[in-house]
Amino acid sequence: MKLTEKGANALRKAMANYQAGEEFSAAELTKKCGETISAAALNGVVNQGLMTKKAGSPVKFALVEGVEEMLAAEEAGGCDNTNLHAAKVVKNDEFYTRYEDIEKELMEYKKPRNQWRGKKIFCNCNDGLESNFVKFFIDNFEVLGIESLTAINYVEGGKATKYMVDGDRNEDGFIDINDVVAAELNGDGSFMSDESVEELKKCDIVVTNPPFSVFRDFVAVVRQYGKDFCVIGSKNAITYKEFFPLLKSGEVHIGNTNVQNFIQPDNSIKKFGNIGWFTTLRTRKSLEPLPLTATYYTDTNRREEYPKYDNYDAIEVSKVVDIPKDYFGVMGVPITFLDKWCPEQFEVLACSAYSDASCCGCGALFIDGKKKYARVLIKRKV
Repeated sequence: MKLTEKGANALRKAMANYQAGEEFSAAELTKKCGETISAAALNGVVNQGLMTKKAGSPVKFALVEGVEEMLAAEEAGGCDNTNLHAAKVVKNDEFYTRYEDIEKELMEYKKPRNQWRGKKIFCNCNDGLESNFVKFFIDNFEVLGIESLTAINYVEGGKATKYMVDGDRNEDGFIDINDVVAAELNGDGSFMSDESVEELKKCDIVVTNPPFSVFRDFVAVVRQYGKDFCVIGSKNAITYKEFFPLLKSGEVHIGNTNVQNFIQPDNSIKKFGNIGWFTTLRTRKSLEPLPLTATYYTDTNRREEYPKYDNYDAIEVSKVVDIPKDYFGVMGVPITFLDKWCPEQFEVLACSAYSDASCCGCGALFIDGKKKYARVLIKRKV
């Protein structure tokens, strides 16, 4: 059994406004997002294993750990309740990124200007020397021209290890696994641990696949120290009120590729949808204007396909491909638009997934009294 439309909407609103484990009532969520969210809709989400509920008055709800992964699994297609619960059992840090997916994305930043050259790379959420991130950077140390690679694994309840490569230490003519220097740490290697933060301060670019459930905290720590990053995350992060302003300002971009397949501890492949890269580096897509072919004023027969919202002076464009080339007013487009956004071509104004104006939220949008899915409000520049 899948989520109902109301349940899916309630879940997304909760994800946009609360982190896993943070308690809220239906009334509190309603106030936060600017539209009515019923307790019945939240109960439906609880029944799917994506939220927990505590007795009391008013009843309190909380998102479960790993909800982003479970929702992504459902969006991948055909995922039933059993599979969602199975995803819940597997820890977030036990979904490993494939080498080919890492290579496909990270090589994009070598052209036309190599953004890796001379940089100190830090992988702070990985599986040590087994990490495909570590393997990729060691394999391509000289090709990318990086200055150094530092990686720290996470050992729950134990002591982590720091691995570092900064050149051909054994002087055999090339850089490989034999040039790695390892040192045991005192702590568990968590990205928020003192030892990990000290390494973060020294690096230039953070590259990793952080657990989806702590994505917001992870990005906050990296940004606190002003570091560039290229990390994997759920596309649902687009609608987080803490994260959307970073995309709107152009400080963060959606990466060039998506990631669908992850390796589990038993070496089987787990398929997810709606997963991609987020980065502060310059992306190819952000430099390429979106080709526009549809028209608003010329083809009057299609005018009814661009209705205006009841509560906002903007037109609805339900598909990115239908963005008209001759309209320069405000438009509401699907959040997938950000995958193709060229900042030189369009200005991003707001997101309808939440109503906090201080975080660029505009609240839900309606047409003829019917609420639309989450939209990004945009306006042409050129």
